[in-house]
Amino acid sequence: MRYRILMVLVFIAAVATAGWAKGKPSGPDLPHRLMTMSDGMYYFPDQHGLKDMAVDLSIDELSIFPGASDAHISFLYAGGDRQRFDITNLQGNVDQTRGQLQNLLAPLSNFITPLPSAAAFTGLKVTATKVARQLEGLGDSQFYQISGTTANKDAAVTEYRVLLDMHGLAHQVENVLKDGNVIAARVDNTKIGDSWHISRVTTRLLNTRTNTPQWRIDSVDYASVEGFILPVKATVQFRDTFNKPERGATDLTVTFKNYRINKSVAAPLFDAAK
Repeated sequence: MRYRILMVLVFIAAVATAGWAKGKPSGPDLPHRLMTMSDGMYYFPDQHGLKDMAVDLSIDELSIFPGASDAHISFLYAGGDRQRFDITNLQGNVDQTRGQLQNLLAPLSNFITPLPSAAAFTGLKVTATKVARQLEGLGDSQFYQISGTTANKDAAVTEYRVLLDMHGLAHQVENVLKDGNVIAARVDNTKIGDSWHISRVTTRLLNTRTNTPQWRIDSVDYASVEGFILPVKATVQFRDTFNKPERGATDLTVTFKNYRINKSVAAPLFDAAK
């Protein structure tokens, strides 16, 4: 399971690099076996027949964004990387407001159309190591860390790391930035039917206005929609070091409604933009 944490917010900045316990790598085929095991645990809508989808998003706090009270927001998916949030009917400074909303909503795409691990590590040199770790709320102390590094010296992200438990569930994701700093996210999972879904992601950020740590917490509720397990509600919260609402940041409550699934709604919109 891949979680694309670099799409988080406009004020993402450097986070202190966390120390990772070093273990002994185990066999050249271990990364592939771990990724296959992990992807087998999770639910991917496209593997169950999702080819084209559009869904509308209702945000309870939309009126606080200038000129967005009557905005229409939808998420479009037409397979692979052809996916985006579409925001129309804005007033005033359209580009600025659209940019704010796009950055706030972008991480939610991970819950709608998650990508398998193979997509995350494509083009990277991949290794896997068994490590000992203590994570709050988990009894296990033995994990596998999959790491993918790039040979591109100009890449913004030089290393991508995922921490898996012995069953293949992801519990932590890290992106190592070019300057050596790390953006880290804790992942919580929930089982629906026979498959697992990411239900919450807590990402540690740095608020550049106050130069203090803050946390973005994305939580999602799922339901069956026309035979697919898809998000129906999401909350986005910002908390400070004391787990209090972050001053100057706005929590969001997002409702997903009016799903149009495999009705060739999204693909024509992407084709028209070519």
